[in-house]
Amino acid sequence: MIMNEKREVEVHITGRPDGAEEIVTKARGRYYNKAGTIHIIYDENFEGDDSARNHLILDKKQVRIRKTGAVEVNMMFEEGLVHNTVYKTCGGQIPVSIESGSLKTDFHEKGIDISLFYKLIFEDMEPVDNILNLKISYLPEEDYHG
Repeated sequence: MIMNEKREVEVHITGRPDGAEEIVTKARGRYYNKAGTIHIIYDENFEGDDSARNHLILDKKQVRIRKTGAVEVNMMFEEGLVHNTVYKTCGGQIPVSIESGSLKTDFHEKGIDISLFYKLIFEDMEPVDNILNLKISYLPEEDYHG
């Protein structure tokens, strides 16, 4: 990793809520290394014209995901800790707790692989186990658009 490095990336996201079908998304984004903290910004499209900008922040102990747009939330994942947040949608605000299980990050010459195992805990509901995998691939310089 080079300090203050910028590059274009492709982000492959796979998620599986407890017992549900796997959700797969792919997006192009930007990678920034600011003083040793990794930032990855990419847009996520939903059904219709709705979208959210995702700002992924990685440091040594935690992964944070900030979504803005059609859905707004600030999620923090740190192994063994619970983070309380509010999921904001066009239908209203939903308080949620995120109980982080294991968190694995693998930095390698082709990109970064992240695996998150966590529970989402909504009021008056059973906790929902989740798996989120992000594969961030560095694009060759000739593919850069900025």
